[in-house]
Amino acid sequence: MLLMLISLQFVSEDENSMLVSCPSIEEIKKVVFVLNSNRASGRDGFRGYFFDGCRDIVGFDVCNVVKQFFYHNWILLGMNTNMVSLVP
Repeated sequence: MLLMLISLQFVSEDENSMLVSCPSIEEIKKVVFVLNSNRASGRDGFRGYFFDGCRDIVGFDVCNVVKQFFYHNWILLGMNTNMVSLVP
């Protein structure tokens, strides 16, 4: 256990600064619009193919939601939730 603690590497100041900085619109689009189209949908019912197919319509709003999180440390309720359904 002690050996594991000694070998830990921490994030440098430069890396930390990059991780907490607001991503550019290009970075957001690069990540959001390449989501796996077949992944299970979230509570809103939208899968990756919705965001890919409707990027011209929802792209601006998606980017604004991500930027709002970084600038104001606030996210819409239900945005980061999961729903589990038990199927008999």
